[in-house]
Order: sequence, then structure tokens, then C-alpha cells
Amino acid sequence: DESIDVLRKFEAGGVVEHHGELFDIPPVRMAPVPARPTPIYGGGVSKAALRRAAERCDGWAGQIQSRSEMPALLGELRRLREGSARRDEPFRIVTALSDAFDEETYRDAEALGVTDLITVPWVFLGADLTGSSLEQKCDGIRQFGDEVLDRMGYAAGRSSDPG
Repeated sequence: DESIDVLRKFEAGGVVEHHGELFDIPPVRMAPVPARPTPIYGGGVSKAALRRAAERCDGWAGQIQSRSEMPALLGELRRLREGSARRDEPFRIVTALSDAFDEETYRDAEALGVTDLITVPWVFLGADLTGSSLEQKCDGIRQFGDEVLDRMGYAAGRSSDPG
């Protein structure tokens, strides 16, 4: 928690000092500072991790969960976020789902509040995670584009060459 506070202080610009439980930083200035704050995502599923993400972060980065685990996790994140000082700020949910592999399951995830999904499309289409050839992976990406993304309306601007 304190490291997030320190990072946000530094990114605000000017002379910063911090005297906390874990960090004791004398007056110092970081220059240049980013034009806009760096998004910070909290991760993990413990109570402390969910609280930290909801109260201090711009989003939550999940692990690999199943769709059945998501309602409880996202419900807890929403509850914690509603009670936080940052409740009115944008908040993204990024995760990988072990059982999302078609348009319907991606739509279900979106309805739950997931804003960004991480996927390895060739695995869900039958190829091996590490032993697949580049050609098999490219074929899996193309198939995923055709069978999932196109149907969901994400085809615009997609190149036919995944490389």
C-alpha cells in the first residue's frame, strides 16, 4: 500500500518526501514525470489483495480463474470499490479464464464486468501450450479471430497477417 502511495506522489511532480512505515525518503524530485499517471493494477485473490486493488489501484489483474469463480471475486471487488475514495474513477478488470473459449463465454465474462481478457487462443483450439509450432499458433490466432472476435464485432482493422 505504501509503495503505491509513494509512486503516486512521485508521479505528481515537484519535490517529494515521504516518511512512512516502510519508506523514509528525503526531499527529492523526479524529472521528467509522466504526462499522465501510470495505471496501477493490483493482483491476487486474497482479501488484502482485493482490498488494495479496489482502494488504491486503477484495476485488478486476476490470475487464471474459472467463470464460476468470477461472480464472487468481482462482487467483492465492487463492494470494496464502492466504499473507497476512488469509487467514481475508472476501474478495469483484467483476467484470464480457464473456461472461456467461444463467443458466448466471452460475452458472459463481459456481462460479469470483465473489461479485458488474456487468452492463448491456440490452446483453446486444441494446440499444445509450449510444443506448438509457430504455424499452429498463427492458425489458432486466425481461427480465434474468425470464430470469436469477428462474431463479437472486433474484426475492423484486424490484419490478416498475425505477424
